Amino acid sequence: MEAAQRSVKREVVRWLVPAAVVALLSVSAQAAQSILVDQVAGLSVVWRSVQRCGAWKAEGREGYFRVIVGDVYDGAGSELYVQRVAHATQQQGSVVVGTVSISELNDDHAQYDFHSVECRREGRSTLVQVVATFEHDEDDRRHLIALRLTDAGQYKLSRRILRGRR
Repeated sequence: MEAAQRSVKREVVRWLVPAAVVALLSVSAQAAQSILVDQVAGLSVVWRSVQRCGAWKAEGREGYFRVIVGDVYDGAGSELYVQRVAHATQQQGSVVVGTVSISELNDDHAQYDFHSVECRREGRSTLVQVVATFEHDEDDRRHLIALRLTDAGQYKLSRRILRGRR
């Protein structure tokens, strides 16, 4: 009888331990992937992209830029915003310290449609390049719009027409 009980115990252990390990792994993997699920689920459909890029340092603080693209009029045009996000400190977590609407591009009477937005560090500054079409152009010309971001949250904008069509 003891041999039969030991055999049953071994069978139970043989199947129970792997099942418990699989259950624990799937629970912890699911929990790790679900930290921001509520924030993501509640995101408005107007936000097309959010990119973290570059760095800034001003007024005794430092952090990174966040470039945000939104769709307006159900995708007929786009708007661009730049935020300065301060790194977390011992006193507080990361925080947005400023948001700038790029007014030259965010005009509902002169709408751009952004096809690509790229951000990169260039020397001591951050450069955002946008390829877009403009609603008042009579042809399909593409515009290259460059924003050079400053540490203080300002920007310098330049534009040129790209050769060729879309």
